[in-house]
Amino acid sequence: MLVTWNRPASDGGSPVFGYHLECKDQSSILWAKMNRGPITETQFKVTGLEEGLLYQYRVYAENIAGIGPCTKACDPVSARDPCAPPGQPVVMNITRTSVSLSWVIPEFDGGAKVTGYIVERRELPDGRWLKCNFTNLQETFFDVTGLMEDQRYDFHIIAKNAAGLLSEPSEGTGPVTVKDDVDPPRITIEDKLRQLVVVKAGDILRIDAEISGRPIPVTSWAKDGKEIEAKARFEISSTLTSTTIIVRDAIRRDSGQYVLTLQNVAGTRSLAVNCKVLDRPGPSAGPLEVTGLTAEKCTLNWGPPQENGGAEIQHYIVEKRETKVSSAVARCTIKIMKLINGVEYQFRIRAENLGSISNPSATVGPVTCVDTYGAPEIELPPEYFDVLESGAQISISNTTVFACISIREASRLNSGTYELKIKNSLGSSYAAVRVLVQGMLQSLLLNTSSTSCNHCFNVFIASA
Repeated sequence: MLVTWNRPASDGGSPVFGYHLECKDQSSILWAKMNRGPITETQFKVTGLEEGLLYQYRVYAENIAGIGPCTKACDPVSARDPCAPPGQPVVMNITRTSVSLSWVIPEFDGGAKVTGYIVERRELPDGRWLKCNFTNLQETFFDVTGLMEDQRYDFHIIAKNAAGLLSEPSEGTGPVTVKDDVDPPRITIEDKLRQLVVVKAGDILRIDAEISGRPIPVTSWAKDGKEIEAKARFEISSTLTSTTIIVRDAIRRDSGQYVLTLQNVAGTRSLAVNCKVLDRPGPSAGPLEVTGLTAEKCTLNWGPPQENGGAEIQHYIVEKRETKVSSAVARCTIKIMKLINGVEYQFRIRAENLGSISNPSATVGPVTCVDTYGAPEIELPPEYFDVLESGAQISISNTTVFACISIREASRLNSGTYELKIKNSLGSSYAAVRVLVQGMLQSLLLNTSSTSCNHCFNVFIASA
């Protein structure tokens, strides 16, 4: 603690060459000498004090004739560190006769609550520091009035705590010219916010922006054209130089365009930030079908999810009861290999996008892996068949009990299998005749008998 005093009004006829300083705790009656030899200056730094205790001091002056009487003891003073200076004041607004200032509280209060501030100004370049407020100022902002237009000023702030200790002055504002001055609003954001902002469902969506303008612009946030109010999951906080919107536990409908708007007398400024919230996709659309089932493999088919969660489906995850089959299926079908003959399996599907993995689809099964065998069959495409009709070479005659086909001047091209189909309301039947023509025939005659049927001749042409 630094203790100072004034020289005595009378030196007793001999110059004062030193001083002696004594100190005591307020609750004690014993005074202790602080210096070993005479103090030549009118101040002394006292060390070894206990924080929080109240101390009193008195001083003796000494000349060649001896030590004079002591001074009256000073008022008790607490042994505390002074508080740190406030933050550098920021000029918020300027007019022809006033300057609006704002600052932040000291980082350290010296062990006692900060109870007020002193605002001081000086005219540049060589003016003296003058007090601007004459009452106790508890807020961290102040309008300095009564200034001269076009005059340059500097401002700083001093903090005072409950112990009565004053801080060092804050850093000055720098030269401020008093005149009407307005700036249009300005918005500054990080480069990453100029791109599409993507967050996962359940995470926090946060948008920060730095703002400026004179006078201080009015701030508002809107989403998809509707102003946002700070409530529930939405939190909006603004200072004189920044604004932030926070959306907690983001959901799909929080996706959209967030617009920050600043407005003052100099104009309006808006900036949009596009955001997308990715949620897990819905389950794959059914039904999940199992086809091509053999003893060792089968094929699964399903539909894409009706809800993709806000991003394209990248692939599917196929699971069976024992283990996961695949975690990177791009299409809605997969052939599953290495199954065990006779074992029952169940299958389900999950869809995955950039955000997350969907809930599983409905389970299909159980299905048993067995090979299915049957009699071999041959299926021929329709282009191998011709339906015969009466013409220049072919004559077809049908009655209710008889059917006949006659081919004049038959050749090897007429070789093949001739099939007669008959049908009525009770069903159908057919008969086939294989014909091989060698050389040239004057006439080829095929006939059959039937009762109450419609007749149709088909021929399948085979190589002779």
